[in-house]
Amino acid sequence: MSLHTPDTTLVRHIRVVAVDAGAQQFTRAALTQLRAAALVLHPLCPALDVRRLTAGPTEPLSLPGPDGADARGACARVLEQILDRVGAVGDVAVLLPGGPPWAGPLVRELQELADRWEISLQIEPGVPAARPAAR
Repeated sequence: MSLHTPDTTLVRHIRVVAVDAGAQQFTRAALTQLRAAALVLHPLCPALDVRRLTAGPTEPLSLPGPDGADARGACARVLEQILDRVGAVGDVAVLLPGGPPWAGPLVRELQELADRWEISLQIEPGVPAARPAAR
């Protein structure tokens, strides 16, 4: 994996926004992260209309199925795609589903790489916390 780019002065940011499948509401902080990025990578999910969240360019992520088969290989493929795009664009937001077994290892790997390669990494919960029911 590399972050080769012709412009070595390019400041690199990865903005991870964790979402639940079918989420319809997002926190302001999550929307700010999505709108600030030069590119938004997102899962292909019919219930999630990424175009309404950001006016900038978007690309689908090649995410594995929900069964978690080949979690290590899936994590490596998604990580490679993220690093390729951040190397080319510099500032990438990534919408990640929070439930699959490969999501946690992917975020841990991004944290390690961010430290090693001086990438600014922000992780934002994208869905507002559930409020307790009124009594």
